[in-house]
Amino acid sequence: MRTDSARGTRVTRVRLSILTALSACVLAGCIGSPEAPIEEDEAAKRFTVHTDSSAVYLYRSTMVAAAQTFRLYMDGVFVGDLKNGAFFKIVTIPGRHAVAVSNARNILLDDMALDTDANTLSFVEVRIGANPVSGVPQLVLVGGQEARPKIQQCRLLTTGASATIQLP
Repeated sequence: MRTDSARGTRVTRVRLSILTALSACVLAGCIGSPEAPIEEDEAAKRFTVHTDSSAVYLYRSTMVAAAQTFRLYMDGVFVGDLKNGAFFKIVTIPGRHAVAVSNARNILLDDMALDTDANTLSFVEVRIGANPVSGVPQLVLVGGQEARPKIQQCRLLTTGASATIQLP
């Protein structure tokens, strides 16, 4: 038969375990950037672009290595922490851009050059490589026909004041 003291110690251990797991999750980057308001999510899923600019969608729809988040950068600017089932929309000027993905410790895992044109959309999927256990992501340029249905199933993320990030 357990005493109240033993039961209290067990509850304390459970609380400590939960707190430790949450802290590890935050440090590992598995929480990700916050979701944007639903109105901004719906607007981004209309797939529009402003005159004389281009829009880049960075997304991850696969359930492989679902607990991992990855840090995304465009032109050296931190975009946010991408979790599974989420995307960022970046509005930028047409031209050549650098897209990069790293882990929570900012170790570069993949990068690519991306050429964009005025009044166009570009879609970059963050896919998990050939070994899903290691969870190494690859940046893959995909067409709108493949990307749009996947993005429709994802949630728009934000890095602060606006879910649509504008880069010069």
